[in-house]
Formats: sequence, structure tokens, C-alpha cells
Amino acid sequence: MDGGPQPALVEEFFRTAAGAGTDDARLARRPGLTCHSFTDAEAARPTGFTLHVPVRDYARHDGEALARAVSALRRLGLDSGVLARSLAAVTRRRPEDGVGLIAYLALAHQHGRPPRVTAYVSSEAYAVRPPAGRGARLAEPVG
Repeated sequence: MDGGPQPALVEEFFRTAAGAGTDDARLARRPGLTCHSFTDAEAARPTGFTLHVPVRDYARHDGEALARAVSALRRLGLDSGVLARSLAAVTRRRPEDGVGLIAYLALAHQHGRPPRVTAYVSSEAYAVRPPAGRGARLAEPVG
């Protein structure tokens, strides 16, 4: 994608969202995914790119997922308060009391626009997934 995301920014977002350390990491449970958008019939390449990371599978609880989202938002100069207020509108429980409320974090780039972060918030309409055991769902090192 012309004018697309810088590889270092994409890698930093991935490591932040997945909770990966400085070693190479892979998502061993639920995979991440990428989407390319084709919105210009004249363009020879995609005009947009999005990286989706299933943060719910790599965070012990939603407090940890929220901290990762806040970090990603702040690194791009975006307001993180909106996400906290959104979670408060969906549930009354403490973020540390479950995992899955923040299902995915996504980094989106569109040609000619600044990068943005999307947080996918679950309604938890049927159940609240209990917090994971210590280290149970962290990104695993490659190798």
C-alpha cells in the first residue's frame, strides 16, 4: 500500500496488543488477522490496511486488555477516555473480574489518513468469561 503503515509501528502495535515481550512472538491460540481494503478502482494496490489482534485470548483479564488499549491509543495521540467510558456503559463489573469484554484491538491505516485504533467491545449478553490463570493466555515466544 503506497503511503502505508511503517513496519515498526505495526510491530509495536502487535506487541502491545498481544502482550508480547521483546522476543519474537506468535499468537498460538486465536490467530490475528489482516484486512486490505480496495476502495479506489484506479489504484494498483490496496488503499487501506488493518491488523486485528484478539486481545481477549492473550490477556489475563480485561484490566490488562484495557491497559494495552490505552497504551496503543496514547502512542497515536488518541483519547483513551472514550474507551473507558464505553466499557462502563456496557458493564458494571470491574475489568479484573473477567476477560473478553475487549475482544479485539485493531490498527487501521487508510491512504491519506492518520492511523486509528478500533476496540471491539463484547456485550457479554450470555456470560462473563472468568479471568485466566497467571500466564495461561499470553503470547508465546517463537522458537
